[in-house]
Amino acid sequence: MASALYAEELTCPVCLSIFTEPLTLPCGHSFCRGCITAVPEGKCPQCRAPCPPARELQLLPTSLILKSLAQKARERPQQQQGPGTTAEEPWLCPEHDERMKLFCVTDQRLACIICRDGEAHDGHRFKPIREAAAALRRDIDLGLVSIAGQTEETQKLVQSQSAEVRKAKERSAELKSQVQREFNAMHQFLRRREDQILNEMRLKEEDAVENMSQSLSAMKRALSECGELKESWTHIMEVTDPETFLRRWSEEHSAAAGDLFKARTPGLAVVPSPEFQGPYQSHLQFFMWKEMLQEVEPKAEALTLKTEDPSVTLSEDQRSFYSAPQGGKPLRFGQSTSYPAAAPGYSSKVFGVPTAAPNVGYSGGLFGSSAATFTGSSLSFTRPAYSSADPPPTPRANVPPGLAVSSSSTFSSGQHYWEVELGLRDFWCVGITGHFLKHEAQKYFVCEADSSTEMFLSDRLLKLGLYLNCSSRSLTFYDADSMKRLHQVHCGGLSLPVSAYFCIRQKEPDRNPLSVCRY
Repeated sequence: MASALYAEELTCPVCLSIFTEPLTLPCGHSFCRGCITAVPEGKCPQCRAPCPPARELQLLPTSLILKSLAQKARERPQQQQGPGTTAEEPWLCPEHDERMKLFCVTDQRLACIICRDGEAHDGHRFKPIREAAAALRRDIDLGLVSIAGQTEETQKLVQSQSAEVRKAKERSAELKSQVQREFNAMHQFLRRREDQILNEMRLKEEDAVENMSQSLSAMKRALSECGELKESWTHIMEVTDPETFLRRWSEEHSAAAGDLFKARTPGLAVVPSPEFQGPYQSHLQFFMWKEMLQEVEPKAEALTLKTEDPSVTLSEDQRSFYSAPQGGKPLRFGQSTSYPAAAPGYSSKVFGVPTAAPNVGYSGGLFGSSAATFTGSSLSFTRPAYSSADPPPTPRANVPPGLAVSSSSTFSSGQHYWEVELGLRDFWCVGITGHFLKHEAQKYFVCEADSSTEMFLSDRLLKLGLYLNCSSRSLTFYDADSMKRLHQVHCGGLSLPVSAYFCIRQKEPDRNPLSVCRY
């Protein structure tokens, strides 16, 4: 028992083993020479007191007393491994004072023969120590091989994850820098317009104040003249003698006799305070927003539409359309007409895609632009007729029948954004070729080449915004009224260039056009 106690006192706090070449630091704590010289901090591991440099530690003398006691502590267990070993010795069972010759495989610990027959080990598997040690060594060898493979695989995963972390930080830093640049551009625009408006108001104020000051000066001069005349005439009226009265009058006012009795006020008028602020008085933010729309990059699309399809009616500004009555001529917006019965059905193909009769297939198309400066593109409607000899077409997945519109220009690079007024139509599709948002039966669906997923919205969508990023091949839908992001489609298999697209169905009468938004 005593050997165990002083063995703990002779244990190095660093390596947790009996001292080897012990030395004592100035703070009083002792360590192995090799352990304390390997500590990189230069402080005592126990009390954190400063340690001498490594060169000075090498010069400290070895504690001979601790070294002698440590040697005795290492030799004593070897002397006590004979038949007289006590219950505290590690080779005897602490419960039965018997030599432990078995290994309990179930509990993974040493046991004696009495332990094997005891209730605590009932049903357990036992092996002799040598066999258990050999089996365990084989398992450990296999485990080391497995751990080596796992370690290598995990290191690769760590490297990959570290690379992704760096990439995420780099992308985030780039995006933050971009956001700062774009906000700085908007801030500069707003500060510049603020200075211009304030300067304009200052100039107007100076002109108005100058005009009003001149008017005020004229009024004060007229008031002073009236006061002087009143005082002079009052004194003259006090003279009762006619001759004296006329003599004083002629002495004081004979030179200006013709202008004495004219009115002083007809030429005077109050100059009103002008409207300095103009439209900025109550609509400043709105006017600045309208001006900023012309400054921001990229700009929203300003599209014009064209068609040769008699089933489509265009507005005069060529940015809105709806379905024309079948069997009749296309009408201009606002023109009244009676709608005839629908024409017989027929089959057709659009861009090589067959559609089912009596409606028509579609192709994509809407707004075209470059990455930095966006320019309008023309939209063309195509609905070629086919004879009755054509074979019946086979419907393709997610190709809705109806009147389709595609942009004459295509998107091959850059970023593009456009908005569409949807109105109150019961059916529409808007997006790009093969990827679009569909509204049908009061439900919304995100449609791709051969899949369709319902999207749940709390309110009806009246204006749709679309953002196409050709570099990342992604299409994002927005509620353009609130700029709330609705859904993002990652078009992994998208081949560029692509056309923008929307589609409506034949409807009579049709009073809800789709319109391209302009600002």
